[in-house]
Amino acid sequence: MAFLLKLFKASMFLVAFCCLSVLSSVFYSVFYNLVIPSSLVTYNVHFEEVSNLKATVPLDASVLGKEIPYTVELEWSFPTSETNAQIGNLKVDLAVTDNRGFNETTSKVVVLPYTSSYLKKLKVLALAPLYITNILREKDSARVTLFQSKILRPAYYGHVVNDYGSSKQVTATLQVDSSKLEIYEAKLHFVPQINDVRSFMYKHRIISFFFLSSVFWLTSSGSMLVIYAVAYSRFRQTSMKKSV
Repeated sequence: MAFLLKLFKASMFLVAFCCLSVLSSVFYSVFYNLVIPSSLVTYNVHFEEVSNLKATVPLDASVLGKEIPYTVELEWSFPTSETNAQIGNLKVDLAVTDNRGFNETTSKVVVLPYTSSYLKKLKVLALAPLYITNILREKDSARVTLFQSKILRPAYYGHVVNDYGSSKQVTATLQVDSSKLEIYEAKLHFVPQINDVRSFMYKHRIISFFFLSSVFWLTSSGSMLVIYAVAYSRFRQTSMKKSV
């Protein structure tokens, strides 16, 4: 009987150990997702041709971390056509706004990649089989930094509600001062710039996982042992009173 009692206690401690380990992992996952921003948030940009190329991109305020500086980059690919070659350079405007009055704007000049006609012909001849089979396309790409370490989501985003009960809407408006630019695709990248403890947690995920999970586990175990000790002492006191 004593052996079965010891076995029962050991199994209970084993079950408690497993449950606390699972809870610690869950707590760490929730903590990590709340504290550490996404490493890269990318939005596809679809330009509309008016007088200039223009696009409006709805931003997900729940993804962008509060009070975290972001570097915003526009990446696009375009055909190596004569039209694009004649453009040379152009200006890109970006405005991040919301319906509360937040407004951050910037303008950058982009120089499109240039390749001489002689080198273009050599490249086409060398890669002709790949172009014919549509494995490759005659395209080039450009990348421009629009914001450098800029906070684009004040603390009130996601917490303030308007009169109609909906969350604040955040949008990014892009405008290119050319209606002739030919584009295959464009993407807007938001890269968080973090240099504190969150940076260590992001760069050393395994170490931070074991460390913080252990802290959560030890805290939970300590709390469980305290509760167990209090409950056991009261149980003994009650048993002694009944025996008397």
